[in-house]
Amino acid sequence: MLSLRQTLARDSPELYSALLRNWEIAQREWLPALPPSAGSYNSLPHFGNIEWHLDALLSAAAESRATTLRLSTLEVSLLLASVLFHDFGRVYGDIDHARASREKLPETPEDLLPHGWI
Repeated sequence: MLSLRQTLARDSPELYSALLRNWEIAQREWLPALPPSAGSYNSLPHFGNIEWHLDALLSAAAESRATTLRLSTLEVSLLLASVLFHDFGRVYGDIDHARASREKLPETPEDLLPHGWI
């Protein structure tokens, strides 16, 4: 089974390109600012682990006869973007970082998607 990233690259090169662009911006501008957090991984190892676990869960679900779970291309894109952005607020500290994420991320998704998608 293909990974989420491989699936997105195959099914929507435009969305995959937008995801890569967001990762490049994150690695250059805000991932280095994430402070260490006791008991939690940070930045790239943490995000890579999340993607690996999602791939493993979805692979197991795909092999099961008891499930009909199938993600659309947009759902795959949103899932991968969520992995990247879920800890964005930690740039401003660990306390209530979910609120900081909500307040500091762009109000509209136009900045995060390829031109013309919205």
